[in-house]
Order: sequence, then structure tokens, then C-alpha cells
Amino acid sequence: MKKFKFTLQALLNVKLAMEKKHMGELSECNARLWEFERVQQENFRRQRDHEEHYALLLREGRLPVAEMALWRGAFLALRDQIVEQKGIIEQAQAEKARIQKVLLGVMRERKTLESLMEKQLAEHKALQKIEDAVAMDEFLSHQIYKNTAQG
Repeated sequence: MKKFKFTLQALLNVKLAMEKKHMGELSECNARLWEFERVQQENFRRQRDHEEHYALLLREGRLPVAEMALWRGAFLALRDQIVEQKGIIEQAQAEKARIQKVLLGVMRERKTLESLMEKQLAEHKALQKIEDAVAMDEFLSHQIYKNTAQG
């Protein structure tokens, strides 16, 4: 009985390795994206706290006019950080989408190769079954001939 050997096994192995690599990249990208979003949430929290403190000082009349320019600068700096972080998040999301697209393609190729392997295995089993039946017929024919020749 011949052992089954998938003719494209080397290519399938490459696709499996590529899939694993891209899954790792996607995992790392998700972790970075999560961290970028966490930083953005912290920026929003700082902005909210800053605005609340500013409003409190204004209500209580404890904000000198000379300090208003400092507060405005702080507001603008926070806004710039938020805008910059938004850009970083958008880039990370685009990278994630790119990796997902590549991964999806590799997964499709792997599944196609696995389907082909299953088809080749089924053909191999069918051929082996036929070969086994022919071998059995030859053996039985030989035994019958041998028994009739002796008898």
C-alpha cells in the first residue's frame, strides 16, 4: 500500500506559516490600537477635568485675567494632543485593516489547498481500494489455478 503524499504540501506549509505570522501581527496591532485608544481616553478625561476646573475658577471668580491666556494655551495643547492621537489611531486602524485583508487572503489560499488535499486523499483511497481489489483477485485467481492444477 502506497503512502499518501500531498503534492502541494510544501506550499500548504508556507501558507500555514504565513497565516500564523499574520495572526501574530494582527494580535500585536490590536494591542497597539488598544493602547492608543486608552491614551486617547486619558486625553479626553484630562480635557474634561481641565474644563471643569476652569469653569469652577470662573464661577468662583478666582481666575485672574492674566492666567486666562495660560489656560487657553493649555486647552489648545490638549486639543492638539487629541487631534494627533486621533491620527495615530486612524493609522493603526488602517494597518489593522491591511493585515486583516492579507490574513483573509492567506486563509482562503490555505483552505483551498486543504480542500485540494482532501480531494487528492479521497482519490488516493479510491485508487488504493481498486489496487487492493485487483491484487486480491490476482491472489485468488492464482490460488484457484494452483488448486486446480494440483487436483
